[in-house]
Amino acid sequence: MTKISSQFSRNKRVNLRSLLLRQYIKLRRMGIEKEMPFSLKNKIKATNKLSLFFSLIFLGNMVADYKSDLDTDAPWSSVACVIFLFLPFLNKKGFFNVSRAVLQIIFNLSTVLYLGVFGKAFGFQAFFLVGAVLPFYLYSYEEKEKIFLWTLFPIFLSSTCEFTNFSLTPIANLSSLPTWFSYYVFVMARTFLLAIVYQMFQYEQKAEKRHKAIQSYREKNLSSKDFRKAA
Repeated sequence: MTKISSQFSRNKRVNLRSLLLRQYIKLRRMGIEKEMPFSLKNKIKATNKLSLFFSLIFLGNMVADYKSDLDTDAPWSSVACVIFLFLPFLNKKGFFNVSRAVLQIIFNLSTVLYLGVFGKAFGFQAFFLVGAVLPFYLYSYEEKEKIFLWTLFPIFLSSTCEFTNFSLTPIANLSSLPTWFSYYVFVMARTFLLAIVYQMFQYEQKAEKRHKAIQSYREKNLSSKDFRKAA
């Protein structure tokens, strides 16, 4: 009897994992059509992946905020989580530029908010660097103007926070936070940055493989045509 019950529970876990994986793939591919250019497909997929990832991060922040005394940013974390979850549906409706713009606005404004709540001592300003790299991941090289403008956005916000000493919570209220919190923020920012750079590298590899495949296909077609002419 115990063997049957353990087998049943194991099957349930496997079914749940496969269901979650199917839903993730479905959400990741929302808005992608067969006839779309390769670069646009990848950028839509990148937006969907980041929006799902950020929604999970902000969901965790929301739970942590409501459980702690520092609940200044708890409502914002809730709103940001919902907005990030909504972005794949914007892509499905064809609003690709809007979804990418909203993703960057919400991410960078969240950095401003957390910096205002926790102060410079915890290193949240490092997320502005992530915000400056995001446009290179979300836009193709043909969209240089958008990359330039969206790279300036976090730089402008960072400079404004620096010169105005932007703050929302007195530093005295943060004394209850553990000492490892600043290290956690530091690691998170660098992890975000490395993950985005890695994804960009993967995209370049895929693009190169696709280019080589198309080139070899064209060469084969040309050689077969030449052979027919010679015959």
